[in-house]
Formats: sequence, C-alpha cells, structure tokens
Amino acid sequence: DDTLEDIIVSGKDGFNKISKHNVMPLARAMDIWVRINGKIVWDAKYYLPFGKFVQDKYKGILRAGVEWGDGPHIEVI
Repeated sequence: DDTLEDIIVSGKDGFNKISKHNVMPLARAMDIWVRINGKIVWDAKYYLPFGKFVQDKYKGILRAGVEWGDGPHIEVI
C-alpha cells in the first residue's frame, strides 16, 4: 500500500506555504485520489470523469483542477 509520502504531493506545508487547502476556519479546496489494485494512480485519464462531474454539477460554485492540470483538485470559486 501507499505511504503518506506517496500521497502528499503539494509542496505546501500548511504553515509557511499556505494553499486553499489550509485556509482557516474552513478549507476552500480538497484533493481526491484514485486507487487501482491498492496503488494510487496519478494518470490524468482517471481524474477527467471526476473533473467533468464537478464542472457540470457545480458550475459557478466549484471548479475542477483538470482545468489547469491538477486532476485530483477541486476548489470553491
């Protein structure tokens, strides 16, 4: 199975380097991952359906990272 190091890929530490994932009191972004046969996969083709769903269902509320190459990411507009 994947380790914590396998799933932390942002380069942000949440203290000195803040992202929309770390905004207080409520985060404005989140990431998902796809797991196939017990391993996390990062290939964009697995995230496109999720991104399209977010874009279609939550247009004007959320935006999907697939728009700029970050497939696992969604955020509040």
